[in-house]
Amino acid sequence: MNKKYIYNAILFIVLVIILDIVSGIFLKQLLVTVKSGEIHKTNYVLNQVNTEVLIFGNSRAQHHYIPNLIEKKTGMSCFNCGRDGTGILYNYAIFKQVIVRYKPKVVIFELSDYNSLYEGEKKYNDLSLLNPYYSDFEEIKKVIDLKGFNEKIKHLSKSYELNSTVVQILSGQEKKVKNDNGYVPLQGIYNNMTTENNIKIAIKNIDKNVIKAITDINNISLENKFKLIFVISPYFKIVEKSPIAENYIIKSFKKQNILFIDLSRNDLFINDIKFFKDRTHLNIYGAELFTNIICQEIKSISEKR
Repeated sequence: MNKKYIYNAILFIVLVIILDIVSGIFLKQLLVTVKSGEIHKTNYVLNQVNTEVLIFGNSRAQHHYIPNLIEKKTGMSCFNCGRDGTGILYNYAIFKQVIVRYKPKVVIFELSDYNSLYEGEKKYNDLSLLNPYYSDFEEIKKVIDLKGFNEKIKHLSKSYELNSTVVQILSGQEKKVKNDNGYVPLQGIYNNMTTENNIKIAIKNIDKNVIKAITDINNISLENKFKLIFVISPYFKIVEKSPIAENYIIKSFKKQNILFIDLSRNDLFINDIKFFKDRTHLNIYGAELFTNIICQEIKSISEKR
């Protein structure tokens, strides 16, 4: 009886392992054939993008920087690598992997706000979006492993790497939609019918891994001799001051000679509904105005030796 139980248990484990491997191989094959959506964009960034200007960040990057306008104004090709719902560490991982393959001339990081420097689970939770690439890209693997040692154990399962993206992989098999070099325009004007308070910043400890990532990004830019800009793009309401994060940025960025542009309190945009889709995102008109400002900065630093 015991032998039969042990035999059945071993058989069950073997079948689970085989199913895990087969499903992982199947989903991985589908992953590379995705024709639309965020996964298609990520695949393109990791394997093909080769423009002179690259933009990294969350939804405020994806909806605020217009590559076609940057190319027209600066004469340099551009791709917007931004992805909704991501943070510094996610974009750091993508950046690191892209730099292995080729070197751009200008890299722009949208910091979004000072909250992005503080400790918080979200910075690590969004790294699960990169699980499908864990086994294939060493730089991405290193950043995902910042979540803890248990990530190495979890990724022994091939289906684990892809199970959170099954819906996106399957839906992405449909026909490819138009993509303006990674930029996704937001139409419409903010319908601000109520009085809103200024945007508050949570006061927490600064995340050490974020600091290391920013320092590494700067070191890589210096080693590879490309220009680096960190930006906080405009908000509809004034972003309240965050002494800990702001003091760090002012001192650290100055010490490292990092160009930092904070337009979060810029008078051209504050309280002007015609430039916003919502309180944190520019619409297409706001994006055009903002991108023109960024173009001037790109041209300015590109002229410096």
